[in-house]
Amino acid sequence: MNGPAERPREARGATPATGGRERAPGGLEAIQERVLEGARLGPGDDVLALDAGAGLLAFAARERIGDGWVYAVDPDVGVLDELRRAAHEAGAAGIAYLLGDPRVLPLPDGSVDVALGRSALRDVADLAEVARELHRVLRPGGRVSLCGPVDRRGTDLAIADLATAAEREASAAATPLARLDERELAAALRGAGFGEVEVELGESEETWAVDARRTVAWVTARKP
Repeated sequence: MNGPAERPREARGATPATGGRERAPGGLEAIQERVLEGARLGPGDDVLALDAGAGLLAFAARERIGDGWVYAVDPDVGVLDELRRAAHEAGAAGIAYLLGDPRVLPLPDGSVDVALGRSALRDVADLAEVARELHRVLRPGGRVSLCGPVDRRGTDLAIADLATAAEREASAAATPLARLDERELAAALRGAGFGEVEVELGESEETWAVDARRTVAWVTARKP
């Protein structure tokens, strides 16, 4: 796709309220804030929210960008319907709801200023493909801010915490692992033409999932 993005022609209104919407629980709120800080959002930015899910990042980003737009992308139409209903209840304008995934983004070339996501790439096998798509849809100077759980032992945290090796093996066979390879992602971003690629690891208490700490990677980059 070529040319600038055509913004949706829906009522813009004032900065959306979040009344009635729950705040991110536990350590998830801190993770969300870290992703937003890494994105360096500014007034008028157009933002791509990858794997939008419950819309926590999308709504938080929308509050910070003034008259910019948030493009909430998710592969599940039911999830987008729920997000649209929540936005209506909260009086949130300036959000577009797009069906798609990070490998094939439903946006024109050079149409957004920021791409952000939390655990949006955990099930993606080809991170280089995603990096190329992000580079395509971002404008010059565009920023990427992503995060996801990582596990140095090679297992998902919920599996690693099981009591016995037999339980871990059975759970691993039944449930695909969901984690981010931050080193592979950083290499993919550089290969796609991004600069200022930075990776930082930290411990986060994600009480929304399990009452334990896990290692989280924050990855940021900038399109020249």
